[in-house]
Amino acid sequence: EFRSIFGDRPMYYWFMISRGWTNSGWLVTTHRHIPTNYYGNPGDIMAVRIDRNAPNYINRAVACQFAWNTKSEGAQDFTGSYYDFQKDNDEPRVIIDRWGLLACRSMWGSKAGPLIFQAFNKGIIPALIVEPSRVFDRANRDRRRVGLPGLELTPEMMLKQAEGCEAAAKALDRVLGMDVRMEDLAERLYVYYLRRTHCLAAYAWAHYHLLLANQGVAEGDEQKVSENVAAGKAALETRSTRRRRTEVSSPVSPARTPISRRCANRWRQPSGATPTRSLSSSRSSTRALSGSPSTIPRATAAAPSASRVGC
Repeated sequence: EFRSIFGDRPMYYWFMISRGWTNSGWLVTTHRHIPTNYYGNPGDIMAVRIDRNAPNYINRAVACQFAWNTKSEGAQDFTGSYYDFQKDNDEPRVIIDRWGLLACRSMWGSKAGPLIFQAFNKGIIPALIVEPSRVFDRANRDRRRVGLPGLELTPEMMLKQAEGCEAAAKALDRVLGMDVRMEDLAERLYVYYLRRTHCLAAYAWAHYHLLLANQGVAEGDEQKVSENVAAGKAALETRSTRRRRTEVSSPVSPARTPISRRCANRWRQPSGATPTRSLSSSRSSTRALSGSPSTIPRATAAAPSASRVGC
């Protein structure tokens, strides 16, 4: 009824996956609710406020898919529930396995795309690994508002993150030996996720053992504490060595592919160095993935600066 007052004049909508900037996973499924805001006027503009992760072009592409074609598979009406970190990184699977994979193939090609997709189908949530309060505080405020008990970080949650990051890092390592060429933005994004998955894997394994050691302290189990402190230190050292080995081996890959040589140089760029072209100024791949333009509002994706990329 409100939309009908404005007739054929375009309207500009905000679609927020949560009540504010969200420390979500690298790929979320809340984009499925975007079609709820389509009222039959293809001239309407949908601005998607995504998350604190940057760069987040795969999330943007999937969001644009549901604005481009409001009948995309997996679309659901918005029920009033915002982003839930416990489920909206993993389900419905069609959002991840169809549209997420298609977005990765569109960005990185038919050969590298499915491998790089392994960083997006594991439910990896960087903030949950490095600063869990950024994930739990808002969720618990919302839960207490409706009388539900607060959530707590468990070793099982961190184990899932650790295993997911390690599997993703191994998949991304395989791309280094492939004879593929990438556009500048796609290559920069690949190097970003290659570095980030290795970093997060080490952090997540150490955090997992820290949680178990804390349990041991609470239980008065000295052996459990000492074993997990040692395991946490070993996890950091082992994965740091693995990352350094990747840095050294990439420029002399047996295939000597263009991507391995260029990635090696970008990997070694000092942490404080300024790239010759920033991600925020590069062309983004936010075109729709599939569908007809006859039933859709235009889409833009509002995102934070790509300079915020720390582990």
